[in-house]
Amino acid sequence: SLSRAWLQDEIITVMRMPHEVKVERRLACRYVKIELLAESYYDFVFADFNFQAQTSATGSVPELAEGTDPMIKKINDIGLKTLAECMQTVYEDGPKRDQRLWIGDLYLEALANAYSYKNHTLTRRCLYLIAGMTPDNGFVRGTVYEHLPERPDMGLHVMDYSLLYGVALYEYFKETNDRETAEELWPVVKHQVEFARNYLKNNVFDVEMQPQYWLVFDWKDELNRHAPMQGLMTFAIEQSYELAKMLGREAEVADWPKVLKDMRKASRETFYDKKLGVMK
Repeated sequence: SLSRAWLQDEIITVMRMPHEVKVERRLACRYVKIELLAESYYDFVFADFNFQAQTSATGSVPELAEGTDPMIKKINDIGLKTLAECMQTVYEDGPKRDQRLWIGDLYLEALANAYSYKNHTLTRRCLYLIAGMTPDNGFVRGTVYEHLPERPDMGLHVMDYSLLYGVALYEYFKETNDRETAEELWPVVKHQVEFARNYLKNNVFDVEMQPQYWLVFDWKDELNRHAPMQGLMTFAIEQSYELAKMLGREAEVADWPKVLKDMRKASRETFYDKKLGVMK
C-alpha cells in the first residue's frame, strides 16, 4: 500500500490567537478539508487563505493549430498544467507523491518540455544529478534525492530506466546542440548499454537472470516481462547509437549495429505470433 508519508495531511496545534499558520511542505490539491480536532473555549475564524504556486516552467507555450478540436485543447491545457506542477528543481514523479527525480519521469517530461516550456536547463540539471550519483559499478540508479546531502536511493537499480538514460541524453542533444554536456555524459550512456548486454541470452533479454534489479514494467515479478524489456533495450541501443554517431563516437561501439540486428531477429523468432500479428 502507499506510504502514509505520501498523504497530504497535517496536524497543527495553535496555542495563541491570532496566529498565522503556514504549511511548510509543498502540496498539490484541488480541494482542502479542515477538521477541528479539539479546542479550548475560543471562538475563531479562518481568514485570508492563500496559496503560493511554484514551478520552473516559464515562458509562453506555442498555441495549437487553428481549428483544433476543443476537447483536444482542453486535454492539452490540463497536460501543460500537470507538467508545470511536476517541473520544480527536478522533473518530479508527481507533486502529490514523493516529489523525487526518476529517470523514467525525466525522459517523458523532458520530451513534453521540449515541445512546450523549453526549459532545457532543468533537463541538463537532472541528467547531471543522476550521472553524478552513479555508484562504482557504473550502473545508474533509477532515482535520486536532490536535497542536501544529495544521494541516490541506495537499493534501487532499475534496468529499464537505466537504458532510458541514454535516450534522454540523445533527445536533449537534439534539442539543444549542447555538445559539451553530451560529450561529458556519453561514457555513462555507453556503460548502461554494455552493462545490460550482460543479460542477453541468445540475443534475448533474460529477465530471470537479473532478480537483483527492479523492472518498472508491470511492477509484478509474476508477470512475463521478456517482450517489453526486449523492445525497450532494442530501442535504447538504437537511440544511444544515434547519439554516438552525432558525437563521432560510433567507432567505440562498432558492434552495436550487429547487436541490434541480432536482437531484432531473435525478437521475431521468440515473441512474434504470426496468427495474431502481435508480439507476446
